[in-house]
Amino acid sequence: RLFTATGNVYPTNPLASEVSEVPLNDVTSFLANDYARVMSCSDWNSDETRCEAKESQATVGSDGNFLFDPNPLSTTADPFAEVHMFYHLDLIARWFEDRFDFRTDFGFAGQAVEGIVNFGYANAFYGDGDGDGLPEVSFGQSGVADFAYDADVVYHEFTHAVFGQIVETGFGRFDEYGRNPGAGGLNEGSADLFSMILSGDPQVGEYAAGGFLS
Repeated sequence: RLFTATGNVYPTNPLASEVSEVPLNDVTSFLANDYARVMSCSDWNSDETRCEAKESQATVGSDGNFLFDPNPLSTTADPFAEVHMFYHLDLIARWFEDRFDFRTDFGFAGQAVEGIVNFGYANAFYGDGDGDGLPEVSFGQSGVADFAYDADVVYHEFTHAVFGQIVETGFGRFDEYGRNPGAGGLNEGSADLFSMILSGDPQVGEYAAGGFLS
């Protein structure tokens, strides 16, 4: 059964907003719908940069909602990170459909994009983070900041997912003069641009940037 629940999230990030209770649309007893699904990595292989096993930490409460407190320095018990990631992934996925008539299609739960959170890695990335052959958006935690707590970065990585279905930009191309990184630069800049358009904030990742300090 699908239902509308509520959950605690930061509308932007911990530096610019306070925790707010927001609607979570069309969820099941776990954080999944036709637009997004989010789980925690319970076994992170740092040598291979891969999640070997996943679990759902944010299960629905007795009141039918997902109301958890932030615990940004924990990778083992932070259901808030799952809720935060789900809300913002769902938001931008619906925005791309409403604004541009574009739906992501990952062959997972229909067309949903999967998010992976709660593992020890000081960055966020779009790619096959769990070795299942399908790309995800994966957000680590550095011991200083949880990258999943920054909505800007969620929007940025989701836009990589959009462009990943349109064209394979990679991180550069080679010609007779050597490597030309323009394609990768366009990919990164476009992801920043769409993040700024949706959020209305010209600063991207100001909270997550603190995660690199570790």
